[in-house]
Amino acid sequence: MPVGIFDLVGGVALAGVGIQKRINQHRAALGRLPVFVDARLSEAANRHTSDMAANPWIYQTPNRDAHLSSDNQTTAQKRITDAAAAGGWAPENGRTGEILYWGGAQLNGDAPVNWWINVSAPHRQRIEDPDYTHMGFSASHNGSADEWVYAVTFARSPARALFAKHTDNKVIDVTGISTASGAPAQQWTWWGGWNQLWSMDPVGGGYVRIRAKHSGKVLDVAGLSTDNGARIIQWDWWGGDNQKFLPEVYGFGEVKLTAKHSGKVIEVAGFSEADGAAIQQWDWWGGANQRWKY
Repeated sequence: MPVGIFDLVGGVALAGVGIQKRINQHRAALGRLPVFVDARLSEAANRHTSDMAANPWIYQTPNRDAHLSSDNQTTAQKRITDAAAAGGWAPENGRTGEILYWGGAQLNGDAPVNWWINVSAPHRQRIEDPDYTHMGFSASHNGSADEWVYAVTFARSPARALFAKHTDNKVIDVTGISTASGAPAQQWTWWGGWNQLWSMDPVGGGYVRIRAKHSGKVLDVAGLSTDNGARIIQWDWWGGDNQKFLPEVYGFGEVKLTAKHSGKVIEVAGFSEADGAAIQQWDWWGGANQRWKY
């Protein structure tokens, strides 16, 4: 059937949203952390689905490794690491993966996910891998066979920034690059400092501690407060519920971070776009100042 512009632009993006949601629902049922979308990993996925669509023998040749590019040299790991390098990062411990699917004249995100999770054990194992933190997605149409080819790429990312959705280029930052317990978190323009880089470490039940690269301390709701407006600070990890946050994917590539002890989320106070604006907890209402890119 003819492929319309909606399929090639809006449809692929919407399919990606649905696939990420299904993957994360499956991971959550196992107590795994969600995987977040990374644009570079999507570029790696697109590189291969475009190649597959143009050269369908890549996946139609019996007993051939369909993850190998048409040059018969480029592996999935190389595509992923090259794409990540273009974005200024490298997969941690070399942890990468890719899953593929082909078939169907209509773009349909349910078909590949059902195969990956319910039919193919090796693909399901990739999806369930607790080491992965980020994913990319692409789908391309093979006109000669009138079918779609799909790819999801995975990698484990090192510490990275939490970008506020409502601003252009501001992140959660530990004030003054302080390493002291009690130092407040603030919003600041991204400049790449280690006080702006965070790791999400699993602590059970789908919750994480959010650990600063420069200090090793974690985000903490000051004083175990359950009030709206309570400041977010850094503190030594001691395992309190005010140091545990539930990362939930909201939309395509955004995340809300809910404190276990209060049920409130991390936000930029007052919807401010200014450097130095406080990072606090507040009831979730879906504002862009409560959503983060990781």
